[in-house]
Amino acid sequence: MEYHQTGGEKNLLLVGTYAGLTVLEKKGALWAFRNNLSGYDQSSHYIEQDSSGFIWISHGYRGLFRIKPDADLRRASELRFYNRKNGLPSDHSNTLFKLKSGIVVGTREGIFRYNETTDRFEPDVHFNQLFQGTKHIAYLAQDSSNNIWYYNNQQPGVLRFQEDGTYTNISAPFVALSGMVIPAYGHINALDDGSSIIGLEGGFAHYVSGQIKQFGFLPMLYISKIQSGDTAEGTFRYNSSLRQEIIPRFGYDNNTINISFAASQFAEQGVSFQVRLVGFNEEWSAWSPRNSKEYTNLSEGKYIFQLKARTAQGKITPILNYTFLILPPWYRTVYAWIFYSTFFACLLSVGYRFFLKSMEKSRRMEKEALKDLYRQREQKLKEEALFTEKEVVSLRNEKLNLEMIHKEKELANSSMMIIQKNEILHKIKNELNKIKNALADEQLKNDLNATIKRIGKEIDNEKQWQVFNTHVEQVHEELFRKLKTHYPDLTPRELSLCAYLRMNISSKEIATLMNISARGVEISRYRIRKKLRLDREASLAEFMMSL
Repeated sequence: MEYHQTGGEKNLLLVGTYAGLTVLEKKGALWAFRNNLSGYDQSSHYIEQDSSGFIWISHGYRGLFRIKPDADLRRASELRFYNRKNGLPSDHSNTLFKLKSGIVVGTREGIFRYNETTDRFEPDVHFNQLFQGTKHIAYLAQDSSNNIWYYNNQQPGVLRFQEDGTYTNISAPFVALSGMVIPAYGHINALDDGSSIIGLEGGFAHYVSGQIKQFGFLPMLYISKIQSGDTAEGTFRYNSSLRQEIIPRFGYDNNTINISFAASQFAEQGVSFQVRLVGFNEEWSAWSPRNSKEYTNLSEGKYIFQLKARTAQGKITPILNYTFLILPPWYRTVYAWIFYSTFFACLLSVGYRFFLKSMEKSRRMEKEALKDLYRQREQKLKEEALFTEKEVVSLRNEKLNLEMIHKEKELANSSMMIIQKNEILHKIKNELNKIKNALADEQLKNDLNATIKRIGKEIDNEKQWQVFNTHVEQVHEELFRKLKTHYPDLTPRELSLCAYLRMNISSKEIATLMNISARGVEISRYRIRKKLRLDREASLAEFMMSL
């Protein structure tokens, strides 16, 4: 929040907020809210009013606004916006300052000033020469003696106004305050007696100019900040005139240590430093004006940070020693080692008990092993007996298979003999029928008929047929058993036909064997296929062979 007293009204105060501008009015000894300035609702960090009555406002990340308020500060009658398109080097980090020469803007590229003729911002050559080598000035204020106070990299300084109208940059007396000012909220109040009050984090510093500088004295060394990666662990400060009473202790997880330091050398030229960290490295660093040091990945243990400074005259200060500790990780703390010791003792106790149980178990296992050995021997004898029995059964089955093969060969031979006999008898019967038809003598015809009938009876000899079928059933006993079990509606003649098909006898031969026509065989095959529920594409003979 920024406060600014308007030039026209002493009893009105303009306040910048995150939502615009608010006007406070003084009533007696108190300031009271009067109104919000309508027409503007942007965040307002820095506010300044120029000589023309315009109110300039710095926005944190958008740029600058210029407002022309009405006479009663009720509303913004005119609003202009300025950013990179209007000459500013960036839309953010633009800070407004009001000097006697007018309003200037501190940017990351130096000091800029508004040119009313071009309505653009341009680099201020005069100030940029004074701050040569310095880009971002975070604070500017001019006192009644025309001295210009500033902050650069969180360190105060002053451009001291000389009698010839030039400025001399004084920064050495303020080295001890480096890093102690409040970023974005710094303030320096120049008093009438030539001294100044400088706002710091946690308090303020009183600077008195014009004192005689004693260069013969060695500067005092300061550790302006020592902290870990976790700022919640605290920030510690120290100087060479004190006796260290508190030893910082930083956690292992935050073992990146940042140290900032300085020397109270009030000369225009700074001092250079040498540092080393005992416990980490034994060599001193090279002399350098750098006033900070960072150590990363430090192991647990005790460290002593040593610092010495060298003045512009070559004088070297005594060594400043500052001790701090890096605590071990939780798994290497004293409590952790106690836990490990206890755990190891318990582990030994459990191990000893386990050893005793193992010995007992080993003895039991030896007894069980002997029992297992006896059982294995007994089992082996049983297996040998079973193997012998299986060998006997195998030999018996092999003998039965050989007998079955022999019977099948005999059956096949019998079938072929019957087929051949029937074919011969059919031929004789047919020849006799031809002769009978050619004879005129009835007596001879009757004799031939009697002979033909005897041949027919021989072909269709029921007793011979029953003997043959019995033989077929004995050879193909397993086939008949499966067919009767799964297809009980098959007739004995159909069962015999199934056996003939398994024997791979052709339909013509089956017809001769069964003394029926080839057509009759096909009809029987059709009936069997239907009872077996076989597709047309399936082979009936292959089906019988698969059973």
